[in-house]
Amino acid sequence: MKRPTSRAAPPWQSGTASFHDSYFEFDLELGVPVSQMDGFSPNGDFGWCELLRVENGAAYCALGLTSYETLDRHRLAQLTYDKEGWQRWAAGSVFAVRTRSGKYAKVELNDFYQFRWQTFDDPIFLDVKIVLGSAPSEFITRYVASCVYDTPYGRVTSCSGTFGPEGGVMLGQVSNDGAAFPTEVFISIAVDFAPATHLTGIVKNLSAPITETGVNFLFEPNQVLQATALTLDLRPTPLANDYLAVRWTYRAAGAVIASGQKLLSGADLANVVTEYDIMFQPNPIVADSLEVEIMGRLQNRDIARFDQTFSLPESVILLKSKLDDGASAYHLVSQFGS
Repeated sequence: MKRPTSRAAPPWQSGTASFHDSYFEFDLELGVPVSQMDGFSPNGDFGWCELLRVENGAAYCALGLTSYETLDRHRLAQLTYDKEGWQRWAAGSVFAVRTRSGKYAKVELNDFYQFRWQTFDDPIFLDVKIVLGSAPSEFITRYVASCVYDTPYGRVTSCSGTFGPEGGVMLGQVSNDGAAFPTEVFISIAVDFAPATHLTGIVKNLSAPITETGVNFLFEPNQVLQATALTLDLRPTPLANDYLAVRWTYRAAGAVIASGQKLLSGADLANVVTEYDIMFQPNPIVADSLEVEIMGRLQNRDIARFDQTFSLPESVILLKSKLDDGASAYHLVSQFGS
């Protein structure tokens, strides 16, 4: 994998020159004087005869006594340019030029007869392609994605989009406007889950390298959900007002990557044995542990808080209710599951 370069030519050319003759013309794209004795040159970007004027569709912006060194192509591109009129200038004056073909340049008068100049090449663009794979429609409702990259002038958005569970393609570009290509792009993918999954929406922050051909990135969700069956053996049969609030957290290498919750009550607890599937969303990251926390009431008594972490994969977690006579409270005890 090769990193992109600024190609063979540097991102700008520069030099110094001296005014001469009664009317002096200069080509900022080639960096040469183009004065003609019999009239205006078709290749001149500006002319000078005690006053400055632009030619052949070029435009200028007088900046006065400003810092020449801090003006780069990005800042020059933000200026407002004028194609008409003459401009008086003095030693130390700086002006910006948008050349006849649209390049950006800066010029500083050192004294009444000499000046220095710098012309910036147009930035090079590389293509960015982000592919979001499809996911089961019964679990995923929406992807919201964006791709950005950093420049010396701040963060720039390459592409963004909103897609359904069928996924889609985002197309954009990345440039070397900061004189060099950045090393990577940053991709953010927000996933919204179907209400029936009881999964909290998540945001995946990823990165992809920029190569000499640009960026090609595939986000391919797993098509099979990781699921753990939570089986609750609640004896005696729960009462009508009993409930259990179940919360779960998936982790990978200690980091939380997903979480969700479910309130079990009424018909959910109508049987002595209650089963509920805790599902993990389809995405490229595999969880290695599942933390389950349960609070609530059984037989009209508050239960002791249950909080335990299980190693994955774990297909079934069986919890049985047990009355602690001393505390007059019910506990949930794990029968198997690590």
